[in-house]
Amino acid sequence: MPVEPGDLLDRYRIVTRLGAGGMGEVFHAFDTRLERNVALKLLHAETEAASTAGNLAVSNGVARMLREARAAAALEHPNVISIYDVGEVQEPASLRGTPFLAMELIKGSSLRVFGQDRSVPYAERLRWLIDIAKALGAAHAQGLVHRDVKPENVMIRQDGVVKVLDFGIAKRSYSSVDPAQSTESRLLPMPTLTTGNVAVGTPYYMAPEQMRGDALDGRADQFSWGVMAFEILCGKGPWRMDGDALSLVAEVLSKPAEMPTGHDVPPSVAKVILKALSKSRDDRFPSMTRLLQELQEGEPGALPVASQPRLSLDETVNLGSAKTEIFQSIREAKTVPSKFPPPTVEPPRRRKATRTMAIGAALVASISILAGLYAFRARVSAAAFNAASADASAKGLEPGCAGHRACVEAHGGKPWVCRASDRTCVSVASDDCIVRFDPKDLASDDIVWLGAMMPLTGPRAGYYGKQDADALELARRDFAGVGGIPGVGEGEMRPLALVVCDSVVDVRRAATHLADIEVPSVIGIATSLKDAIDVSTNVFVPKRMLVLDVFDESPLITRTPQPSGMPRLVWRLTSSAEQGGEALAHLVSDQGEPFLRRPGGPVTTATPTKLAIVRSESTTPASVMDAFASKVRLNGKPLVENNELFKQVTFRRSAGPAENAAIAAEIAFFAPHIIAYADGQWFENAFVEAIEGAWRAPYRPLYLAYGELSNPTVRGFAGTSAERRSRFLSVELPANTDENFKFVLHYNELFEPKITPGTAPGVIYDAFYVAAYAAAAVRKPRISGVDMAQAMGRLGGDGPRVGVGPSQIFEAYEILRQGATLHVVGAGTLLDFDHAAGEIPTDFVVYCLDVDMNRRASDPIESGLRFNHRSRRLEGNLRCP
Repeated sequence: MPVEPGDLLDRYRIVTRLGAGGMGEVFHAFDTRLERNVALKLLHAETEAASTAGNLAVSNGVARMLREARAAAALEHPNVISIYDVGEVQEPASLRGTPFLAMELIKGSSLRVFGQDRSVPYAERLRWLIDIAKALGAAHAQGLVHRDVKPENVMIRQDGVVKVLDFGIAKRSYSSVDPAQSTESRLLPMPTLTTGNVAVGTPYYMAPEQMRGDALDGRADQFSWGVMAFEILCGKGPWRMDGDALSLVAEVLSKPAEMPTGHDVPPSVAKVILKALSKSRDDRFPSMTRLLQELQEGEPGALPVASQPRLSLDETVNLGSAKTEIFQSIREAKTVPSKFPPPTVEPPRRRKATRTMAIGAALVASISILAGLYAFRARVSAAAFNAASADASAKGLEPGCAGHRACVEAHGGKPWVCRASDRTCVSVASDDCIVRFDPKDLASDDIVWLGAMMPLTGPRAGYYGKQDADALELARRDFAGVGGIPGVGEGEMRPLALVVCDSVVDVRRAATHLADIEVPSVIGIATSLKDAIDVSTNVFVPKRMLVLDVFDESPLITRTPQPSGMPRLVWRLTSSAEQGGEALAHLVSDQGEPFLRRPGGPVTTATPTKLAIVRSESTTPASVMDAFASKVRLNGKPLVENNELFKQVTFRRSAGPAENAAIAAEIAFFAPHIIAYADGQWFENAFVEAIEGAWRAPYRPLYLAYGELSNPTVRGFAGTSAERRSRFLSVELPANTDENFKFVLHYNELFEPKITPGTAPGVIYDAFYVAAYAAAAVRKPRISGVDMAQAMGRLGGDGPRVGVGPSQIFEAYEILRQGATLHVVGAGTLLDFDHAAGEIPTDFVVYCLDVDMNRRASDPIESGLRFNHRSRRLEGNLRCP
């Protein structure tokens, strides 16, 4: 019976046919029970029958196929397609007994399509191959061998994620951990490649032992991966395509693979591919894990951008200090075992890359990650070079370094600069600081080093820090791809490089190093508001460096003393606590009370609304609630006129359970209609369930938060209750913007884990663009922080709008060249500068809880309400699930 669109196979409604393979047909179907789209694969009836007759070496029938599919379903890996269900069709009767697999529906194209597109960058193609190798290695570790690795069985999802498909013929190994263990007894002999007697797999990609029908292990997949890698990177396969089947067999069994003339594959990568293509499996790598290590291993230090497909956070590196953990992120750099395990931080959906106490931004993107290991030797080299300069001066020669190039050459090609103030060579890297650059740029005397300060150590140097660091490195690569920023001469370009220092171990020492190497601008800061103010007022501003703070929301940061007679040096590139408090106040005044006073709501015309403000001792949340209290109107009046209808309580993050229980009981006894708070992570963990447990009033409160509404405590409390879910709203920066969406796509092409618009660290990405464009507006041989601060006046305002991202960089340069004002549209904020205050007024969006397929509370989504910072009003309509 043919399967047609609209047919119902058990609980799966057929939408359309997607394709067919050797074992069956694949359909786009809809799971009517779980309400989701799936790919439904049906095993051919004739395949089953032939298998039963023993004519095909595919499986031993339905039971074998189901057993192996279940084994594949147990394989959980981000680069392996997810199998949702496996079984036999019961209805309709005409298809009863037909085996099926219900799998993740992939929206994208096969690697075959992308692999033939030579415009795809080499780095991206290599990233695909690394992900495929990771997926296969994970399968081998579970005792599964794929046996049919080829471009058609790899999909590139629309968001850039690689997915390995079709484990339908995978074999379970007798060992669950040894990837070299045989998966089976010998296959049927294969004297030819006719359809009547074919070994499992696709001949062009088969390992010699697979063609011979030998027992297989994970090294057969390794050979197939090598064929595919050869094809994807070189544009052609290792074997001829124009001969017959026997000619192909002869080539695979006997002809050594050779890289084609004129290929652009680096020797280290070519060596890995050719070893994987060894005729004898004993000459290949012992496992895919070892292959990956060889593929990612290279000379420590800086490598060309093209050879850095993506960053990861797999290792920590001990740089000799018990206080310092630097996360290794470069695949090509040799890993150094560390006694420090990476910290675990639960990733929320909506993570605003701007909260001082809610984020830790660990820089994991360092091309020369081992620079710290050579810091002592570098200092000795600097002393020798400076001594030589003093000797030259004594002999009547010109003293000091002549330029950056001379310092780089004097120190073995390492990143050193010639400090302009005293013409002394200094190392860019230090015990606190790591660097990112393109090696070819070090020889440029007009290279511009930008600084950054982020937590490279401590408990928050994991999930959050990796995303922030990747965003910063992505922006640097954007500009490297166009040659940098305009130089002094017409048509000249000058490179940008990045030095990032740890703000945890010794924040003053790290900041002083950035001042010593005379970077004109610093992005970030972080760790605490106190540290940010300290290094800004005592290090950066006295050295006339431009500070772009992307973490601190307190109004104090932009109110630090500025030098008179100079342009503003300290700027905030994220929303301020005062703006957030005002947005939350409008949510209460314009939306909260009307929601409560709706027909059937807990507050009638004659009943006044009661409000509780829950404050924490932290500076930024306290600033939010101060602004909220000054702006909110309750019962049509300012808060100060509401007397007994308003209550404020303060909690300490360090408080114990007894103290928190007392606060919860106090709030429940007051029985407010609205509870407003700004320190969500702490409040929700400690108080929501406690307040609800102590509640005695006939109505329940509405919780209004500033910031993230992604706490598992809230989702768990709301559960499947629509009433509970409706009582949680928050205000946060918007995520569903065009620029943020493009940034997410761009980011996901190179880095993992993948991000979503709700988790995107767009503010960090924006900051690098602001610094780069400010530097681009300065056409001087040496760019100072004051020059860049002056150029900030040409960013924002009513000038032409140009979004962040590589596609509009040259357009931005032309606007600056013409002397016009450039309005950069960021991925994280609008970058609508208030030049007098050093702030960026921002819009806020009201979020509510979404639901998953089981109608349980899920991650927050934008509700349709938006606080417009220009009109200072809530606009739109509240629409929540």
